[in-house]
Amino acid sequence: MGKALAVILGALVIAHAGALAWSDRHNVLSAYPELYSTKMNLAYGVNGAVSFWVSRPALAENALNLAAWHGHQELNYRYVLDGFPRLSMKVAAGGASVLTLLAYPLDGGPATALRLSSDPLHPTAWLKMTGKRFFVEKKPFEFSLPQGSWVEVVLRQNGSMLEAVLDGKTVSSIPLPTGVAWLFSFTGNSAEGRLLVDDLSIEARNKSYSQDFSGPFPRFLAAAFFLFALAFLFLAKEMAGVGVVFLLTFILGGGLHLLVRVDRGLAAAYPAMVNTGGFPSHIENKERVMDRLRSIPVNGKKKVLWLGGSQAWGAGASSGSRTAFSLVKEALPKELADRFELINGASSAARIGDQLIPLELVAAKHGLAAVVLATGVNDMETDDFSGRLKMVAETVKKKGARLLLIPEPVERQAAAAMQPLQQGMIRFAQAEGIPYVDLQAEFDQAADSGFLWWDFVHLSDAGAEIAARAISPALFTLLRSAPAPVKTRDRRL
Repeated sequence: MGKALAVILGALVIAHAGALAWSDRHNVLSAYPELYSTKMNLAYGVNGAVSFWVSRPALAENALNLAAWHGHQELNYRYVLDGFPRLSMKVAAGGASVLTLLAYPLDGGPATALRLSSDPLHPTAWLKMTGKRFFVEKKPFEFSLPQGSWVEVVLRQNGSMLEAVLDGKTVSSIPLPTGVAWLFSFTGNSAEGRLLVDDLSIEARNKSYSQDFSGPFPRFLAAAFFLFALAFLFLAKEMAGVGVVFLLTFILGGGLHLLVRVDRGLAAAYPAMVNTGGFPSHIENKERVMDRLRSIPVNGKKKVLWLGGSQAWGAGASSGSRTAFSLVKEALPKELADRFELINGASSAARIGDQLIPLELVAAKHGLAAVVLATGVNDMETDDFSGRLKMVAETVKKKGARLLLIPEPVERQAAAAMQPLQQGMIRFAQAEGIPYVDLQAEFDQAADSGFLWWDFVHLSDAGAEIAARAISPALFTLLRSAPAPVKTRDRRL
């Protein structure tokens, strides 16, 4: 009896490890070809986008969790739909949550969206938005996503109206948007990291699609426990070395289990910096930034060095031209562009102590006119942050340059945790006479003006535009106050 229990235990270990390995490799979003991730297609990568697409946690509860891997995940249906489609899905929210269903007409008109929310900062409403995802129209109505229970959401045409139907009851409607061909996506987030979606259905004249997200977890794995047990029981009868069989089984099963766990651990520690599924991570690390700074040719213009972490680098932008840095550079007036050149020295995960190296490099090679320092989020646990910030400010001054300080903004749900650091930076700037831009105030004021965030810290194209509007006048004023280059007379005889 003891031998039988031993081999059964070994069989169970192997079957369990096999189930985990299969689940981690197959029950992931990359197995659903009809859908693709918006965040995966951003030119400036966002942490968590790759892992959301290729790792198990996005479907950990046998439903799609849009709040997994830093949240604000967005999935797009791959095909063009003929006529406004009928859309339905089940939703279960945890904490303050927002789910938005978006439909884009291919004729270039405004997108139409239905936003369902339990977050008072972003209340339930019908939305119309520009291509940059700024809202041009909002029609709120009374509804709050229930907590912890499933609700069926249906978006359907009824005559000349577009209706929102929740658990079989029509709760609001708007005139049916005009448009012949449409694209569809859905996005969401939750303060508690749990916004589940399941039983997605899309019906249009040319396409019909339905999908649950329980995953292709094979039924044969349930039988594997039994089959393995029978096989090893046979071995136990035929072989005297049952102890050896059990030991090898346990080692093999435990090893597979460990490999699965290590893989998960790597994904959690480096959400989008490790290429876990053959996708480009396109995250700007410190080494790549330094190589790029070294390659910039000397052209006689003093440099304006843009420093910070991934937010300053532009993570979340759909293209290189849509980052806050690029928008500020594009807006630089000609009289300043003739004298100064803006260069981006920001890099993902950079902290305040990392800023001195690119600063020294650029100052030695080109000369510095100004430094734009956007920092804070990566330094929430940095020891002696104020001392390190003061060191950077003093170094900028020694190089004959001016500093523009920008406490990094965050989404309002995360603002309370960041506020002490932000306010400390502002007090430091005021005491030292350093100009600063309070971007948090700008974003708080514009909080529900569009899709501004890709997660709690990375800006969308719309968010980058708000940041650029606030930074540009402050930087241009600072540069105009810089002394003009002294022109010397040619004393040659």
